[in-house]
Amino acid sequence: MSEEKQQYLREQIVDQGYDVEACSGFLISQRPDLGDDLDLWDMESLAVVQQEQIEEKIEYLPIECQKCSINELSDGSQSVKITKYEKQSAGFFKSSYVNFKIETSPIGWIVQRRYSDFEWLRCSLLKLFPGYIIPPIHKKRTRNFEEGYLTKRQIFLERFLNNLMDTFELRSNLLLKVFLSCDSQSEFNNFQQSINNSNNIENVHHIRNKDGLLILQQSQQQDQYIHLTNEFFQSQELQFKKIRTLSKKLKQTQLDNALVVYNIGEAFSNMYNSVNKLNMILPMGQYKPVIETYINLNNMMITWGNILNTQVEQTEGFFNSFFKYQQHYALSVKQFYQKRNNLASELDRYKQKLHYKKEKLFEQADPTKWEMDSTKAYNKNQLLEDKKLAFQLMCEQETRYENKQQQMMNYLNCQIFNESQAYFRIQCKQLVQQFILFTQQQAVNISENHILWADVMVNLRSCKVS
Repeated sequence: MSEEKQQYLREQIVDQGYDVEACSGFLISQRPDLGDDLDLWDMESLAVVQQEQIEEKIEYLPIECQKCSINELSDGSQSVKITKYEKQSAGFFKSSYVNFKIETSPIGWIVQRRYSDFEWLRCSLLKLFPGYIIPPIHKKRTRNFEEGYLTKRQIFLERFLNNLMDTFELRSNLLLKVFLSCDSQSEFNNFQQSINNSNNIENVHHIRNKDGLLILQQSQQQDQYIHLTNEFFQSQELQFKKIRTLSKKLKQTQLDNALVVYNIGEAFSNMYNSVNKLNMILPMGQYKPVIETYINLNNMMITWGNILNTQVEQTEGFFNSFFKYQQHYALSVKQFYQKRNNLASELDRYKQKLHYKKEKLFEQADPTKWEMDSTKAYNKNQLLEDKKLAFQLMCEQETRYENKQQQMMNYLNCQIFNESQAYFRIQCKQLVQQFILFTQQQAVNISENHILWADVMVNLRSCKVS
């Protein structure tokens, strides 16, 4: 057998956990003329058949769930924008707060929401949509009412809402509709309380999606996909963090450069003051063009410094602020994976504990103590002879709970694939949109700067040098 085939079989069959004998039998069933003699198989045919075996091993388990209700947001034609924020005084005995004005167009909804309302919305979505990555919101650290901080929070919260609008199930939910449309504070508070009193979704039949049907796919590749994508998102979060660190460094460099340019301008201003003072003392020998030159050079450096300061603002908006959100989004993805991993660990412990209990009960050979469904009749001899059947029937309530948790586990495994694909789609869309705007802004900068530098050149040429 060639070294290439050996490596392929090792990587694609042995390392992936496939049964070697089963693979051999599958080869024979597909090509009896070649059998399992791998020397007769070419690499292309071997790869094709191996892929067919993988696909054949995938199981699809359809399960009915709740169908999403269609509302005004479902078709995705509405856009959401936070137009401004307003500081509100709550009175002598209460703390001040900030209201964010949210406009949904073209439907025309306008509401005021506090940061705590955004927190409530996100926590409620996490509770009611366990299989979805819920976008992040700007973390609340201190009661900071500075304009710069609130502007950043406004941008962050708007991105959060628009990310929700990218997913059919989330934008079709009553939670988001009420959040964006209910302009009565008392009615909104009552709605919040009703959601707070609801339970977490722990049964796949209570999940909501577009079709009202879950297709739970089980395959040997799932664990590998989950493991590799989990590593990818951890790396992604670190890279976003790196971009933010470098963006801050770039921003500081631009600030430092602007300060240096302004200082050079200050030097020209000092030269102007010195010459002007000299001209005032000495009535003879004055040379007025040098005064105009120093003034124009000072103005030139101010223009240059202002251009650099504009770049500082753009670095903050296009890089630091944007990738801060992306970093937090990657953290939300990691939290989603962690939720799945926690359930997997809990389910594994529960299975082991229940299996041990069933082994002990089976050893006792007394079906009356097996905690089976009391409404059904059983053949004692059959149960004692068929261990597999006995394990399915004993500890009826605990087995039902195990099956329910296994279904939720299968659902989360499938959603990891669906949500990671949605993440790539949304991120690609956001990156393209963001840096189209960035390049457009650079083109505007070039045009505006051309005019500014042209004016500086005209002023310098106006200096009459004899």
